[in-house]
Formats: sequence, structure tokens, C-alpha cells
Amino acid sequence: MKGIENKKSSLQLEKIIVEDLSFKRINNEKSKIDNNSEISFSKQLNQIDESLYKVTVGVHINSNDVCNIKVTMAGFFRVEMDSAIGKSLLLTNTVAILFPYIRSQLTLLTSQPGFDSVILPVMNINALFAGEE
Repeated sequence: MKGIENKKSSLQLEKIIVEDLSFKRINNEKSKIDNNSEISFSKQLNQIDESLYKVTVGVHINSNDVCNIKVTMAGFFRVEMDSAIGKSLLLTNTVAILFPYIRSQLTLLTSQPGFDSVILPVMNINALFAGEE
């Protein structure tokens, strides 16, 4: 395509994988996670080689009287670190790219007969993980 050759991003997604997908039902009588459930998010950054990084993002929902759910996904990103914005893209944009996949997998996992689907709201991911770098 003409005109976009020089507009390539410093950040390139190579692949996304599911690392952990689990749903353990504790109570067969209850079909909905209540507002008292604990929810936690995690992220991890690992350098694979000079320009390849593995970014892992997860969500864990612990509802002691209903179920426990865990979804963890990893994205492999190639980054031109010599670019002025390469490091910034790696720390912020990679998690924002992966989060919709986490949301989707969580909804699919909980869309079972006899259970109300869990749909995470759209969130400001940078604010969620602010101060963790």
C-alpha cells in the first residue's frame, strides 16, 4: 500500500496464546458471581531476545461461595527499543492490546448453561496498573 511503508509502528504483535484458562464451580445452586467477589489483575514482562518480549496479563476472580475463575494470556511483541517511544509502547500499549482478549475469554468461559456470564467493563488499563513499573 502506497504511503504507509514508513509509518510502521515500533511495536509489532507476533502472536497471542492462552496460558491458563480455568473455571472451578463451588456451588451448583448459585449461578451468579456476587459483588463481594475478589477480582485481581496481573501483568508480567519478560525479555525473550534483543527485540522480542513476552507480556503476560491475567485476571483472577475468587467468589468463595460460587466459583473461582482464572484467565491468563500472553502476547509476544517485537519492539524497536532504539525508537523514542519503543519503551513506552512496551510498558503501556501491550497490556491495552491484550486486555480485550482477556475480557472475551472470560465471557466465553462463563457462558455456560446455568451460569450468568461475566463481562468485564471497558477499563483504563494504564490507570489499573499505574505505579507498577
